[in-house]
Parts: sequence; structure tokens; C-alpha cells
Amino acid sequence: MPFSRARYVTLCQQSLVTAVVLVVGLSAAGVRTLDIVPQPGPLTGARGPSGPALGPGGLQGRQELVHRRAPRPSVVDTAPVTPTVREVPVSGIAARSRAATHRPASAAHAPSSAAAPSAGRRTTGRAAGRATAHRLVALSAPQRVHGYATVGVTWKHGVTYPGHELSVQVRTEKAGTWSHWLSMSHNSEDGPDAASSQDAGPKSRPGTDALVIGAVDRVQMRASTVDGSVPPQLELAIIDPGTGRMTKQAPAIDTAALPAPSNGGSSAGADTSTGSSSAAPGTVPTTDANGNAADTVALSAMKLSPKPYIYSRAQWGANEHLRDQTPPSYGTVEAGFIHHTVNANNYTRADVPALLRGIYAYHTQSRGWRDIGYNYLVDRFGRIWEGRYGGVDRAVVGAHTLGYNEVSFAMSAIGNFDIANPPAAVIAAYARLFAWKLSLYNIRANNPHVWVKDRWLQAINGHRDVGQTACPGRYLYAKIPQVRVLARRIQLAAQNGGTPPPPPPP
Repeated sequence: MPFSRARYVTLCQQSLVTAVVLVVGLSAAGVRTLDIVPQPGPLTGARGPSGPALGPGGLQGRQELVHRRAPRPSVVDTAPVTPTVREVPVSGIAARSRAATHRPASAAHAPSSAAAPSAGRRTTGRAAGRATAHRLVALSAPQRVHGYATVGVTWKHGVTYPGHELSVQVRTEKAGTWSHWLSMSHNSEDGPDAASSQDAGPKSRPGTDALVIGAVDRVQMRASTVDGSVPPQLELAIIDPGTGRMTKQAPAIDTAALPAPSNGGSSAGADTSTGSSSAAPGTVPTTDANGNAADTVALSAMKLSPKPYIYSRAQWGANEHLRDQTPPSYGTVEAGFIHHTVNANNYTRADVPALLRGIYAYHTQSRGWRDIGYNYLVDRFGRIWEGRYGGVDRAVVGAHTLGYNEVSFAMSAIGNFDIANPPAAVIAAYARLFAWKLSLYNIRANNPHVWVKDRWLQAINGHRDVGQTACPGRYLYAKIPQVRVLARRIQLAAQNGGTPPPPPPP
């Protein structure tokens, strides 16, 4: 019997009616959203909202987000290493010397202060499109550098400079050739909260972020300000991270072996979406006295997501005597923040332990903080490293996001992602770590509406979402939606069938 046009139209109408009935029926049954959960195993061919294909060929090294494949051993330290910190006072320069330093010079290679080019002009945040002249106020003599060095610039406790009013730059010399001047990031919203006596006490000093300059011969810094003032007690910190005995080891911390929290985390960190459309699975929205939607109440604890492997503090040679010896401070987790360290992106795997020791020494010895500021760090190879002391599975209060340290955690990507795209291995590591850490506190990784201390935020945020800063760099910030999607996919796999056993080693 031939297939007539009338019969084709009837079939389409019947299909449409069936679809409408199903939609109405599901809505009446209380089904609000439907999460498509992939079968356990590698994520093949999936795409993030703005990223490359994931899975084999998409993630570097064919990494898997759901399977827990034991990582390959890496070069790590076998014993604590003590960095050497040298703090060089930098005084202001006289008007005559200042004029000399502003003479045009083609010598990016000249080591003398008289050949330094002018500080130039910057655009302020208060007057878009209008440049404000900076006056060169301080210039150090070239200083010798040893080891895979880290540098930073600090000034007197209690003196703050908005980012647009102070410019700090350094340049390095290697084999007789000087580099261009490199800007050093600084922001008063980076670091500890004022209420943190150990981190923000009288021993603390404002300053720039740590900058890893690596193996060079000499370094020189300069500072310029809008009003011509010299930052008091200005110092250039030069840190030799030292060298220790190295060996190849797997990550020391397998979070799957850590004891599970008795209550699925902390009630203070439970998912607190409002409105029926954003309520997490297994939660019931409540109402206040006026009938308005209030925080949701968890019916059961979220199943913990697949556990990441983490390299320990001992594996990057942390000398525990450098940090404050009082017990760590603990808060809760209501959200996670993504940062970057603004370092060069060309380090090797073997450089990472020394790089971390340089940041650690700068934070504790030069800035006066109780410990390294970040809870976790991830290198460009996708390896996760333990940051601040106190337990990777606990809500350790860090010094990373001013105003939110006691209600959040942060992982900083080692590199400058304002000038380069983050490797896929970094995005995968963020997804694994954030899926697991947020699941400890019953928080959906893609929750767009979480009450965090005093405002609504997403479960996963960039540092710039709560401060006037470029951190974590425009390219890494653009990948945060992808991190949310991947982290939530990991959580859903755990909720719907658990984690499959890891595949056999190759």
C-alpha cells in the first residue's frame, strides 16, 4: 500500500499528541529536570560549553574523569628543604636620578639603573579611557639570583595601594641579556581576611604576588605611583627555594582512603538553592513565614564523587617549621574559587616542587602569612598539590580570596592564564578536585545560585567574581563554565551507579 501524504500528516499529529501527553504527565508527577548521566567510563567525544572535545584525543594524555587511573610517578622531594630568603631594601630615588631614568633608552640589556626606560602610563579603573601618568619613585640595583628563584615586592604593614595607583615591575638578566620589564600583579583583595590574626596580624606585609623567575643571573625591580609617593619600607624579596634529594613517587594522598565524613560534610555547607527550578536532587525547598522560598533542606547526603590523587606537602619539600605552629583555622565550604599564580608557563615537571617552595617561603617569610595562601595548586601537567596545611578533606581557612576565606576553598593554577590558554589537563584536574570537594558538603558543582556569606554566587567561581582583579586570567576564566559541567558530570556518575573500578595499568 503506497504511503500517502494524508497518512504521513496523521502520523506526525499522533506523535505530537503523544509527546504533549508525556510532558504533561511527567510534570504532574513532579519531575522538574532530567540530568542525562553517562555510563561509567571514559568521557568520549563530549564537549564543554566553550572548549575542545573531551575524552580520547581531547584531554591531554587521554585522561579520564570518571575512572580512577593511578597516576604515573613524578619527580618529588624526599625530605624537607629550607629556602633562602633575601630581602633587599629599596629606597626612593632623587628627582635628578628620576629624571635620568626617564631619558629614552634603547637598552633593554643595560644593567645600570640610569638606563631604565620610563614607567609609562596606565589606565585607571575610575576614568575609563583616560590615562594617568605614573611617576617612577623607586629603582633597585641589579641583584644576584641563585637557584630556581622566586621574587616579590612588599611594603609597610597597613599601607594599601589600589592596583591602578601603584605599578611594580621586574626584569631579569641571563648570560648578559636583560629581559623586558614584567609587571607584577598586586591587589589589596588578594590574601587573608582582616579578622585572621595569624595571617593579617602586625607581622603581615602587603605586596605583590609571588613571581617565579626561574634560573637567571640577576634581577632588578622598579616602582612607580600616580601621586609620586614612595611605598614605605619597600623591599625586594629574592628567594632561592633550595635543592633536595629527588625521587620518583606516586601522589602520597589518595583521598579514597580518607575517612568519609559522618554527615556528608557540614550542614553549614549544604546546597542552599532557592526556588524549585534550582533545587538539588534529594532536597526539599522550604518557605519562610511569608511563604517565600527559603533555603533547601537536604533529604540525604550526596554520594562522594570519585576521589582525586593529590601530591602532599612533603612531596614538594615543605619545611613545616616555616609556617605558623598554632593549630590551623577551620571554617566551612559554601563555594570554590579558581585562581592562577601569574608565573611563566614554561616550567618542567621537575621544577614544580621548587616553584611551590618559592611561593610558600614568600607567603610565610616575606608576606608574614601563617602558611601558603592556597588550599590546593595544580600544575600545567594536571597534577594536584596540597597547599595549606590542615587536611585536604577539611575546610581549612586559607588566604586566597579576601572576605570569603572562611567559607570557601581555592585551587590556584600554576601559570599565567591571562596570556595563554590553560591546558586541558588543568581543566580536568579542576573538575576532579571541585567535584569531590563540593560533594563533601552536599553542593552541586553546577549550582548557579548559592548563598555564600553575604551574596549569591555560583558553586564554582573565579576570583574576579568577588573582587576587582583579573585573576584567574581571561583564558582560564572563560573555561570555568566547562569546569562546572565536567565536575557536575562526575558527581552525577557517582550518584547514579557509583564509580567503576579503575582499569588495569597499561
